[in-house]
Amino acid sequence: MPNNTLFDFFQSKTELSAIDHYFALLAKNTSIEKQALFLEKNSLKMIEQLKNGHLEQLEQLNKRHLEEVLELKRQLELKENNTPFGKEVLKTHPVSVSNASEVDELKIGVWSDSTTGLMWARISIGQGWANGTGRGEAKWIHWNSAESLCKKLRLGGFDDWRLPSIDELKTLMKINQPGYNSPPGMLLVPKNENWGCFWSSSTITTTIVNGIDFNKGCLVNYNRLQQDGYVRAVRNIKSVDHAK
Repeated sequence: MPNNTLFDFFQSKTELSAIDHYFALLAKNTSIEKQALFLEKNSLKMIEQLKNGHLEQLEQLNKRHLEEVLELKRQLELKENNTPFGKEVLKTHPVSVSNASEVDELKIGVWSDSTTGLMWARISIGQGWANGTGRGEAKWIHWNSAESLCKKLRLGGFDDWRLPSIDELKTLMKINQPGYNSPPGMLLVPKNENWGCFWSSSTITTTIVNGIDFNKGCLVNYNRLQQDGYVRAVRNIKSVDHAK
């Protein structure tokens, strides 16, 4: 090609013809329809990828949020019960006892109240007893299951446990005060902030049941169809018990 200027090159009929031919081939091989189809397919693919990635990110954020909420609730419960964060422990106090037989009872997870003639489980239903210590955590129990769970209890070698009446349960209540009317450490306390709500076997109507909130030291009426509560089993002290 002669040594002409760029302007002269584009003014050349030969070069203009070549350029026209090139663009014609380009338009023929890459039609608008093909380009549009290509863009449509790739756009849909990109949108789907972005959507899936966004949903996955939202699910991860939601999961993390729920975990943080549950952890904050757990820490709040532990804090209100004066329990160190991150530790699953039972609230107990040093036990003060007066005789050897009482010490032996405490080791097997029971406490006898000589004033009332009742023997109480030191733990609540849901907990276990091993090596002289309460294990696990007390469970919220539906009233319909409370009696049968007490009867299934085999604590301290006894098999005649039952759900206490409201009058029996009241012997453990400190009026308008939290805690139990028993020597310190005799009865273990669930760690839940609403640990005081316990069922009795006494009913008022077909749906309303007497109970006690030991966290507040007061009598309460529970709807057995809508509420759950803790259960502490009791049995009558018998003369043969002391022979064991």
